[in-house]
Amino acid sequence: VLTKWGSVRNDVVYCLQKTDETKLSEPIGGYIKEMCIRLEKGMSVSEALSACQENALSEELRYVLINIRYAYEKGGSLYRIFKSLENQFFKIDEENFKRKINTLSDKYAVYLSIVMVMATFYMVVLNKGQSGQYYLKTETGMLLLGVFALLFFAGMLIITKVVKRY
Repeated sequence: VLTKWGSVRNDVVYCLQKTDETKLSEPIGGYIKEMCIRLEKGMSVSEALSACQENALSEELRYVLINIRYAYEKGGSLYRIFKSLENQFFKIDEENFKRKINTLSDKYAVYLSIVMVMATFYMVVLNKGQSGQYYLKTETGMLLLGVFALLFFAGMLIITKVVKRY
């Protein structure tokens, strides 16, 4: 939105007021509204941007506010600043989307691995052959089976935490 108004006029106050009229969603809409109120009450543009920068919770928003303030103070082109920032944020969004896709394929690989471990367990331990006899009938085999089960469930807990995070 700022890019659009920056192309109309190279004036920070104009861009902020026009952007405020579009009623952007929170939290960015609240920051713009706050800056417009400060400007209407007589605060200088640099001071309003600095004050908002100090209150901003997002590192990206602070970065945007710093760039706007420097463009204002040095007489730079707001349109070029806004366009550059817009391109940077599109690239960041694109990378985040790619990561989500990679994360999704990783989740499927983890689920497939779990199924394969369970299938291998069934084929090796629960068959009627010699390995099944070893793991189910001897004390050493039962001990090893218990250790393997604990490791498997510990791995499942870790995987569950990782999968929930994404």
